[in-house]
Order: sequence, then C-alpha cells, then structure tokens
Amino acid sequence: MPPDGLLALSSRAAKPIVDKIVGRIDAGQKPSAAEIKEEVAEEKRQAQRAALEAKLTPQQRNTKARREAEEQRRDQARKREWAKREAAESAATKVTIKMLISCLGDHLGEFVALLNKASLRGIARVLRDPVQFAAIRAELSTEMATPETVEPENDDEPLLPFTYATDQPPAQLPMR
Repeated sequence: MPPDGLLALSSRAAKPIVDKIVGRIDAGQKPSAAEIKEEVAEEKRQAQRAALEAKLTPQQRNTKARREAEEQRRDQARKREWAKREAAESAATKVTIKMLISCLGDHLGEFVALLNKASLRGIARVLRDPVQFAAIRAELSTEMATPETVEPENDDEPLLPFTYATDQPPAQLPMR
C-alpha cells in the first residue's frame, strides 16, 4: 500500500471506515492512495451532514424533507420530458431517413457522400431561411431546365447528381 494511503487511513476521519478498507485489502483489492483519500473525504462529508441533520428541529427536518421531495419530483419530471423529446427526435429522424430513401432512391449514396462534406447546421440554416431557400430553388430550377449534368463550380466540388434523361421531366420542388 502506498505511504499516502497508510497516512490517510491513520487519520481521525478514517476511523469509521478503516475496517471496511482493510477488509477490501484482505480480499485482494489494492486501493490506490487517491481512492482511500476519496473514501475518507466522503465519510467525513457524511459525518458532517449527519451532525448538521442532528441539530435541526423537527419542523426544519420536515421542511427539508418536503424541499428534497419536491426537488426529486422536478428532477423526475425533467427526465420524463427529456425522454419524450428523445423519443420524438428519434421518430422524426426515422421518418426523415425514410423520406430521403423514398425521394432519392438510387441517388442516396451520392447524397450521403455530399452530406459528409456539408455542414448539417448550414443545410438546416438554408432550409429555414426563405430568402436563401428561394435563391437555391431558383438556381436549381434553371439547372433542371437544361437536361445535362450540373458541372461543379470549381475542381474541389463533386459532380452534382442532377443528370436527367431527356424523356423524363425534371422533378418539381415542393413550394414552401
């Protein structure tokens, strides 16, 4: 056992837990000095809380118990609300993925490749901004009027997946 651990066990605050720690050592565990110090500190904190609790009047104990019960109810309500939000987000994510699969079909791989290079925050910002969304829609409508592959603006961009057969009409974008 490290010297710091022995020193921590010899302190007055460690007396209530010495037997417990020695029993763990006898069982083959090798607690570090930091673990022993933390256990001693926790025991000291519990003893201080118990001493403060003993000084409380019955009315103060009741008030404290009500306050703790109310805090626990609020905490449980927050956890339930968080779980509801998680479930709603999960469901919306699943529906969004199904929609992407349905709409993109064979182009899903290309979409995912582009998505890996794009910023989700940037995409969401543009989709929510009516001015930017309208500008991109107008740009796309112009591109869709010519049945050819949209060439990248610079060499770093991949070919955009907007190649249409001449006998297929271009897809219409939903109106906002």
